[in-house]
Amino acid sequence: MGDPKKGTGPLAGSLPVKKVSAKAKRVAASALKAKRPSRKPVHGRELQEMRLQARKMKGGAKGENSGARKVVVKTATRRILKPLRHVEALEAVRSGLLPQELNILIDRGYARAELVRLVGPRSTIERKLSGSIRLDLQESDRLARLSRIIAKAEAVFGNAEKARHWMERPSSRLPRGESPLSLLDTDGGAQVVTERLLQIEHGIFA
Repeated sequence: MGDPKKGTGPLAGSLPVKKVSAKAKRVAASALKAKRPSRKPVHGRELQEMRLQARKMKGGAKGENSGARKVVVKTATRRILKPLRHVEALEAVRSGLLPQELNILIDRGYARAELVRLVGPRSTIERKLSGSIRLDLQESDRLARLSRIIAKAEAVFGNAEKARHWMERPSSRLPRGESPLSLLDTDGGAQVVTERLLQIEHGIFA
């Protein structure tokens, strides 16, 4: 009958052929796999990092700076100033601001008498304060200007108290060594104070 192991008989070559065929397939598959570049699957955290990196590259400089936000000091005086950027607020000033808006600045520590002087005649402003009578156009414009510059000072110094001390302290860098606040009775003085604040903001002068 023959020995299958020796390759004789009716089963000769059947078992050895199956073994060689399977082995050949494995060898061929291994060789084919070796030729292909291996790709490691990306999952979880690594995949998220790759997606985030792609977004940053796509966004460019805008993406890098998207998280940077300019710090804006919120002040009570911005209740007056914010609308002035819009046409409605301009009409509000023309219609007349309420004199009680002065209380916003008084609450921040500014002297009532000095603020009243900067807005208009003392007797007139005091009368309007007590009767809640709206300010006229010129008085409203002065109050808006006063509030705008104080708000700018608070944004520059980052603190309402520091801003008030700077506004009230005489300065040798200002005309006649006056305080910034005292110059706000005229438009020219307001421009001088604004320019000084811009210099401080950009570090031109200490």
